[in-house]
Amino acid sequence: MADPTQRRFRGSAKISEYEVMPEKLGEGTFGIVSKAISKRTGRTVALKKILMHNEKDGFPITALREVKLLKMLCHPNILHLDEMAVEREAVDAKAKNGKKRATLYMVMPYAEHDLSGMLTNPSINFSEPQIKCYMQQLLEGLRYLHDSHILHRDMKAANILISNSGILQIADFGLARHYDGSTPQPGAGNGEAVRDYTSLVVTRWYRPPELLLTLKRYTPAIDLWGVGCIFGEMYERKPILEGRTDVDQCVKIFALLGSPTEQTMPGWSELPGCEGTREWDAVKGDIDRRFGQRLSREGLALMKELMNLDWRRRINAIDALQHSYFTTHPLPSRPEDIPKYEDSHELDSRNRGREQRRQPPAPAGGDVGMGPDEHMNGGSYNERHRYDDRYNDRAPRHQPYARERSGPPGSQPHRYDDRRAPPPSGPPTNGSRRPGWEQDDRPRNLPPAPYTNGHPLPPKPLSQGPPSVTSAPPPPPQAVSRGGPAVDTYIPAYSRGDSHDSARDRDRDRRRDYDRNERPPPRDVDLPARSYRDVDAPPPTRSYRDADAAPPPARSYRDRDREPEPRGYADEPPARGYRDRNSQDRDRGYREDLLPLRSDRDAGRERDGGRDTHRERDRANGYSDRDRDIMAAPTRLLQLRPTILSHGIATRYLRRNQSSFTDLQHSMTTRKIAPIFEDLSPQTSHRLAITLADYLPDTTPPSLLTPTSPAQTLPIPHHLVYFEPTKPSSEMLPDGTNPDQSPGPPFTRRMWAGGRVLYNQDAPLTLSGQRGVCAEFIRNVDVKGKEGEEKLFVRIERRLALASKDEVEGQEAAVKSEQAKLDLHHRVRQRLWRDDDADFGPSAILETRNIVFLHPAAAPSPAAPGAGDKKSKILRPTHKPTWSHTILPDPKLLFRFSALTFNAHAIHLDPVYCREVEGHRERLFHGPLSFVFMMEMLKKQLPSGKRIESVEYRNLAPLYCGEEVKFCGTETADGKWEVWTETPDGGVAVKGSVVVA
Repeated sequence: MADPTQRRFRGSAKISEYEVMPEKLGEGTFGIVSKAISKRTGRTVALKKILMHNEKDGFPITALREVKLLKMLCHPNILHLDEMAVEREAVDAKAKNGKKRATLYMVMPYAEHDLSGMLTNPSINFSEPQIKCYMQQLLEGLRYLHDSHILHRDMKAANILISNSGILQIADFGLARHYDGSTPQPGAGNGEAVRDYTSLVVTRWYRPPELLLTLKRYTPAIDLWGVGCIFGEMYERKPILEGRTDVDQCVKIFALLGSPTEQTMPGWSELPGCEGTREWDAVKGDIDRRFGQRLSREGLALMKELMNLDWRRRINAIDALQHSYFTTHPLPSRPEDIPKYEDSHELDSRNRGREQRRQPPAPAGGDVGMGPDEHMNGGSYNERHRYDDRYNDRAPRHQPYARERSGPPGSQPHRYDDRRAPPPSGPPTNGSRRPGWEQDDRPRNLPPAPYTNGHPLPPKPLSQGPPSVTSAPPPPPQAVSRGGPAVDTYIPAYSRGDSHDSARDRDRDRRRDYDRNERPPPRDVDLPARSYRDVDAPPPTRSYRDADAAPPPARSYRDRDREPEPRGYADEPPARGYRDRNSQDRDRGYREDLLPLRSDRDAGRERDGGRDTHRERDRANGYSDRDRDIMAAPTRLLQLRPTILSHGIATRYLRRNQSSFTDLQHSMTTRKIAPIFEDLSPQTSHRLAITLADYLPDTTPPSLLTPTSPAQTLPIPHHLVYFEPTKPSSEMLPDGTNPDQSPGPPFTRRMWAGGRVLYNQDAPLTLSGQRGVCAEFIRNVDVKGKEGEEKLFVRIERRLALASKDEVEGQEAAVKSEQAKLDLHHRVRQRLWRDDDADFGPSAILETRNIVFLHPAAAPSPAAPGAGDKKSKILRPTHKPTWSHTILPDPKLLFRFSALTFNAHAIHLDPVYCREVEGHRERLFHGPLSFVFMMEMLKKQLPSGKRIESVEYRNLAPLYCGEEVKFCGTETADGKWEVWTETPDGGVAVKGSVVVA
């Protein structure tokens, strides 16, 4: 019987499933956030009630964006949307057709803090390792977003949530969007933009200079600028660039970083916001003076790269994570080591009456991309020919949950509620709770919203002081309805439901004569249902239609102007929930729900054997009968073709059930993998040496193995032929791989992506016949790639050590008892496991293996052998080798290494499997074998007494049997070596960095 507490994500729940607490966590323009407890799971969650201030405006555009994107994204450092909750009110007498009005809630995990609240809390002080930990997590989340073609466009401290477990999450995706173009690559900046977007994004204090100067063809670099601002804010405990207006913001940026020139910001004077300005008085900038005492040399260097005026050269998240700031002392803290604090949110640190005059709001979501007359700073010109009152003086938009100061009736205030935050330097003082840097009582009201599409930067130089800003009159009334190309918006204008909606929604006979394969696409559950469209739909005259928007990731939204509907659909009668393409509803810009057609076979099953609830459940989740049959049947070796999960069935499963990847991630990282025991005999190492002898230069191993005294130390990297799983063939996967590390379908292809090895030279393993043990854990699971081409990255950690006496005894008992096997697993884990993956503990070798699991490959045509090989970009070596050696791997070498490692993976052994199933032209050279050759040849180059301490390597391209492989290396610094493997065309296939001592 299914566990009633475990419910698959169906898109929405009832609000009655949650016990809503009386305390309010936060409030914004489009939502109120409350704390609640799930009656089903007992978890504390945050409920964001989506407000509709004017029903004619329809569902808030920012909320729609946020729901759509949060359901697509899944990463530990990205806020997770658990589900949507619906509250249906009683029938309103004024409602048309007697329909109930629905109120929607976003259900999200509860976070105890946001970064803005923590920084203004006088009882919280960040340490250097803590800041490094937060920065690492922030960059990891941003790297994932940019790899997924997502721009956040509102990076600020208030949108960074932090839990008491030390986990940081990026929140508030109301301004986020999909972007075209390539994703950032290591060492290549943030790429080039290929189309225009609106520049009216990002809260002013975190807005980069190119947006202030109205650059419309921008890149992910705009998010990295925000990270730089947040980085400095964590040290100064206040926003580092507090501009009163957009003009003043530019003045402050150039005062900090120096005046723009063609060297520091090429092309700046050509940007629209400069309005004829071609020269700016030279100012050096005071970033060194301002942050030189607070940041280390490496930290200051990272900040300068994050806040580079030239957006083309601004560092990307991938390179920022590799910056020396994170590898110098002190090292980043582990999240679990960060202290726990009382709840701290943005509203906790501010007096509610003064909050509205402090931080400027993010651009209003409804104003993003309003064509040539878009307005700045959230002003919206309404039908009364004036600006809405709520935009004149309001709380910051897009803020995360924040606790009200008053709290629920009878609740006690926080212990720090009546204290005052200390100034940037010096002890706390008495008085109000506002920090010293907030004592400035000058008015900070937002400037009037300009019109005619401008963020004007006047030509007045800095030497003449901050330029003055005059109040501009509101735009003329006719600007409201004036047409113009929408630059950015991809949420379309809503049109009223017509009188034929009810007829279209009636259940019809959907068994048509047209080919089922040409049927419109199945239901896309990433989109919210539109059951509330009738009375809440706005008029069709909204000026921010998404005429030229790019589709978001996973192609969930159809861009009508760039990707027209295939012919034939408009002439077919719609199924239930599938609106007529010729109606005004097509302006909504997304695919409506289409239920699967019922076949005659389905009708026969219902008639003869009753309803098949399991089949109905699977069909509702996008699986066809053929898919079910394939997944249920035993799969032979050559049946592992992409038909197993064609058309992204597994992707739809992961996208459909938002929690499915989280569940997979949890199940894999908590998987109990049995420890591997092996007697450390020198014979296995000797056999590896014999296998490599014919391929290494100047190597003549003895034909007979002679005992040594004292016992020989396990050679580097011979540990790879020890401690391999020894399962019977019946327990292996059809392709011959180990099921302990596999996520299961649809990720049926496995490739070695690289890894890391650390050697404990103070306590090495010796080949003395003693019994050793290997404890294996799955450290991390991550998913990358677009829909249908996802890759699952699994990081496996292996710890090799001598087995203790009780572990050896437990091994014998584990053969007979499952409980003894479980006890043995816990015993080994307790002794060897360390939270820090660089902490040896009692281990002699720490190895990390990065395995990537992919969807089944498309088999090449029989008439074109090798057609499955993709032509990828050739990566050239970055160093000149000081030594190199070329070998020609043959089937005997691959077979022997497979036998030594007990590796039955068919990609190394079966050429038919490689061509017919994997789509490769030949058998693949082992990833670990290339690592063995690189280490063996590097050892020949090392001076006497030098030993390898650590190796980190990546597999970048496949190597094939029967094709030359060239191993190269060079010393780059004292004790550091670069080694790599080249393909016959000179491209880098494997790249590694070695530390020698």
